[in-house]
Amino acid sequence: MLIIKRWLPAAIVSALIFVFSSQSGASVSKIGLVDEIAHRLAHLAIYFVLCFTFYRATKNMFLAFLLTLLYGISDEFHQSFVPTRSANVVDIMVDGAAAALAGLILWKYFQNLPKKLKNWLLE
Repeated sequence: MLIIKRWLPAAIVSALIFVFSSQSGASVSKIGLVDEIAHRLAHLAIYFVLCFTFYRATKNMFLAFLLTLLYGISDEFHQSFVPTRSANVVDIMVDGAAAALAGLILWKYFQNLPKKLKNWLLE
């Protein structure tokens, strides 16, 4: 039961990413700069959270970073099969940057995180 409890948040975030990336839609390059920035910020936010959930599951910062990056790569591959979507190397770089930022925070500032977040990560 403990394993399920630890991995459930990562599974939920991963499933949400999968669902959103399965949606057909206009290409970011055709929508405009503001929407492109929002797209990048959304990637940054969701993959930052994903890295934290992988850390909660594995208790290993490097493994959490690696799993987040691999999921980002697999998500872009998945999008290459979705109508009107395509794989984008820049998205993978943003996903990796989000994972690296989350890893840096976990590494350097774990003790300064809010108590509730630390307790949740250590469950």
